[in-house]
Amino acid sequence: MPLMGTDKSYNPTSFRRGFGNHEKDDEVYGFNGSNLDMGERLYDSRIALAPTVDPRFKDFSSISPYVFAGDNPIAFTDDNGEGPGYSVLKALAVVGSIAVETSGSVSLGAIATASKGMAVDHKGNVALYKTKGGLLNSQTKGPSFNSGANVFVGVGAAVLPGLTDVRQLKGKGGNLAVNGSAAVVGIPIEWSAGVVANSDDQIVGANASIGLGISTPVSVSWVNTLTEIVAFTAADYQKITLLSEGSWSRHYLRAKEWNSQIKDLGIWEVANSYLEYIPVKGKKDIYEATVTTNMIFKPHGTAGARETQTTVSEPTGVFFTKDKDGNLTSTSFTD
Repeated sequence: MPLMGTDKSYNPTSFRRGFGNHEKDDEVYGFNGSNLDMGERLYDSRIALAPTVDPRFKDFSSISPYVFAGDNPIAFTDDNGEGPGYSVLKALAVVGSIAVETSGSVSLGAIATASKGMAVDHKGNVALYKTKGGLLNSQTKGPSFNSGANVFVGVGAAVLPGLTDVRQLKGKGGNLAVNGSAAVVGIPIEWSAGVVANSDDQIVGANASIGLGISTPVSVSWVNTLTEIVAFTAADYQKITLLSEGSWSRHYLRAKEWNSQIKDLGIWEVANSYLEYIPVKGKKDIYEATVTTNMIFKPHGTAGARETQTTVSEPTGVFFTKDKDGNLTSTSFTD
């Protein structure tokens, strides 16, 4: 195919590599890009599956061993065909850690803040965290203040080059910020930007947030914080995520099977599914991550019949230790 304005041509079949920079092997199916060599296995682009099983399929038993990137290429990568790779978020944390969160604060003379979010370090390890500040922080090491007044709910992000391990998020810290407000098409928009300090009062990064609320035009605040975390290694987080994300569909199919057996007596529905940490019997301060799903049976046309609920627990095989402050850390972590 000639390129306009040049004497050169473009021939896509001449490229040695295809999707994901994997080497093409067009002789298998006879046309361009139909078969890719990912290293540990091949990839058939015609059906978006691999014709052979994932070598690490035992680590991800909740999903098909033939899928690419854990069947979730937005969240995971698959560099060589050997299991879902590191979370794509890892690529953003080139050094240190990054975090995204939802947050809220109230400041009327005194200040109270709360946030929850997810942080990823440059190794791909993940921490789910909750932070309390000001009046909500019972272990504060000093006063918190805001030179103005505000009520705020929003979302934010932080770049934390000083935290090379997500486990460093836990414990006491602080946030020095400049806060302000502006009206956009009549909607009050609140913003905040500041620096984050650890328990040694060392600045480890910067954060910013935006949301809805009411506040004085500009104010400065300092908030002493306390953060609790659940820390996963990259591999453990991927394993739990794959099992959790597939939970709803698995139990939907289970409910469908049950409904086919009970005919017109009623209907089974999936109520909710969530991750919890269950104490391991006989092991002090050891917990196992478990995907718990509640299913409800709703009877048809039977006077006085009540709904019945059943709970299905799926252990993930990922274990955690718990410290005196309530922080959970995967036992797979090595220092």
